[in-house]
Amino acid sequence: MVEMATGNSPWPESTDPASVINQIALSSDVPAISEWVSDEMKDFVSKCLIQDPKQRWTAEELLRPPYIAEAEETEESPIQLYSSSKQGK
Repeated sequence: MVEMATGNSPWPESTDPASVINQIALSSDVPAISEWVSDEMKDFVSKCLIQDPKQRWTAEELLRPPYIAEAEETEESPIQLYSSSKQGK
């Protein structure tokens, strides 16, 4: 999520993919998000990075914030595609 939001590795000091996977799976470290990223994006990414699945937001909850709902108004937004796929099930 951090890499998609910023275009940079969340842990640039880790060059080995296995060490990054271990850091994600076994560490409670949360990567820093660049200062230039909007507060809305920081909020969204932080909700995705909660390790405890009981506390982490679901896909449905992630679609509720106003900054995401506004994006839904664009033609063929990812949100519309997700909503359409849920209705077809």
